[in-house]
Amino acid sequence: MVTGNLGFNSGFRWGHEAPSGGDIDVDNDGEVLPPHEFVIDLSEIASGVLGYQASMMKAYRLHGYSVTIRPRDDAFDNDQAAQFAGIINCYPATEHALKALKLARKVEKADESTQVDADGLFLSDDIDYSGFRYGWSTFQTGTVQHETGNSIAGMSNTWLISEIFGIYDDMTEPQQSNALFGGRAPEHMHLPWRAGWGTYPSGAVINEGGGFDCGTDIYYKTSLDILPLLRGYVRYSTGDEEGFVDDDYYVSVTLEFTPEVGGGF
Repeated sequence: MVTGNLGFNSGFRWGHEAPSGGDIDVDNDGEVLPPHEFVIDLSEIASGVLGYQASMMKAYRLHGYSVTIRPRDDAFDNDQAAQFAGIINCYPATEHALKALKLARKVEKADESTQVDADGLFLSDDIDYSGFRYGWSTFQTGTVQHETGNSIAGMSNTWLISEIFGIYDDMTEPQQSNALFGGRAPEHMHLPWRAGWGTYPSGAVINEGGGFDCGTDIYYKTSLDILPLLRGYVRYSTGDEEGFVDDDYYVSVTLEFTPEVGGGF
């Protein structure tokens, strides 16, 4: 089980539309648009904790998770309660998902067999780990450490799971007109989260009418075999009056998982 602060700890990074200063605050109308995105790399987290190069080519078993917020000590004291909510996306580690990654790695090795550079297959001018590492999509470029470079024409300059699965879907599109899927690569799943922090002025009535306690942390239990790359969003919040100074919160994510549970290549 590991807890990391988004934007501050290895493997826990803000992505597209990162909040200024690495902290979040409530939105005037309760819907954060555009939402703050974050990317979590379980393989990087496992590598740091366990002391070896954990693979992105295997399934990771997610046992549970939680998202929490904590006040930031800045120029203004936090004097209000706040709630936030969003989702975390992850891909199930299906047989076809792992096969698509295996094929992408084969293409990369074939391409590197004709090059002499830092990641050349046979002759290299540098000594590096040779593990195949991919990002999520072009919007999250740079959020995964040491993404494998890609020089294939028509693709991004690093390997991205969105592009790999898109190509795999094209080559595995079913012929049957009544098929309930568009290709064999899996769609990403949506895991919900909600977080709150309660600071109440003197004499305030807390949870009047049975409302949600802003100080309650929620831990979600799961049993999912997933790929080690996750993408999340901060999408909703309690409302705020326009023009007032907002309270600021750091975001922490706790993950209970088992790395490399098998089924990889």
